[in-house]
Amino acid sequence: MSKNVALIIPYFGKFPNYFDYWLKSALANPNFDFLIFTDNERQSINNVHFINMSFNQFKNLLQSKVSFKITLDTPYKLCDYRPLFGCALQEFIKNYKFWGFCDVDLIFGDLNKFITPKVLKEYDKIYDFGHLTLIRNNEFCNSIWKIKHHSSVYRYDEAFKTPYACHFDENGGLKKIAELSGLRCYHSIDFADIDYTKYNFFLIGKQKQTYAGLFEWKNGKLKYYYLRNKNIFEEEVAYAHFQKRPLEICNSKTNFKSFLIIPNKILTDTEYKPTLLNQKIKMEYPYWNKRKKIEFIKNKKHHSLQQHIYRSFFRKYYRKVLDKK
Repeated sequence: MSKNVALIIPYFGKFPNYFDYWLKSALANPNFDFLIFTDNERQSINNVHFINMSFNQFKNLLQSKVSFKITLDTPYKLCDYRPLFGCALQEFIKNYKFWGFCDVDLIFGDLNKFITPKVLKEYDKIYDFGHLTLIRNNEFCNSIWKIKHHSSVYRYDEAFKTPYACHFDENGGLKKIAELSGLRCYHSIDFADIDYTKYNFFLIGKQKQTYAGLFEWKNGKLKYYYLRNKNIFEEEVAYAHFQKRPLEICNSKTNFKSFLIIPNKILTDTEYKPTLLNQKIKMEYPYWNKRKKIEFIKNKKHHSLQQHIYRSFFRKYYRKVLDKK
């Protein structure tokens, strides 16, 4: 497959401690370009391009495509603006057939195995979630975020006016808007989206119960191994998303060939089988018990209650006002 896809990642502030493992997995997908807009000074390497700019400079690129003043005070809110990247960053992606966005709190496997030339030909939008989504690079697909629909999800003229995270890049907006626009959407769950409220890995949409399990990255492939009835099973995935999960780096090396991800650590050049057999199921997850309080306070700080009231009582009437503009 030729290089048809550019994945856009704005990241301002310190990269996560396992960023070098993300980088290793990205470099192993040479048919995909990764465009990282960041205030971190790093050198581009092969298919991973670091584009140095400040948060305010990136914000201005987005603001240039919206007629009203957007609310974008902190980098955390950038997720809501991802559907607009195709318009705002066209000068960087004009030579690609697809553009997309992804997170850095994940590890890639062999993307070519899942995002095949056939999938790219038959679909306009690939995957539904913010951790990785691709969109065909044409004027229609790049502009669907501006549609003034009347469904239950957010519109851009709502999501861009509040500091609260609206998930406009996924279930809170783009997923439904793409369907309303008639885009051909690819919904397959080829990835591992991990429940961050549980200690052991629980793959949302794939598992009905929790098993002892781990991920192995080796030779560009990412496999999930788990124990069930004392037998070892495996599944290859396009990527694994480790949202909000702290991972300690153990026996770190600069020139590693493989690594394991267990629920709380990354182990370099380690055999998976003995590590898996020694793993235990833990019902308590102290990290999440503490994190719940932080999440509650953060949601209150960013007006979650106000947004709930708006969606429940005022949205219908406010949209009539917006439609007249």
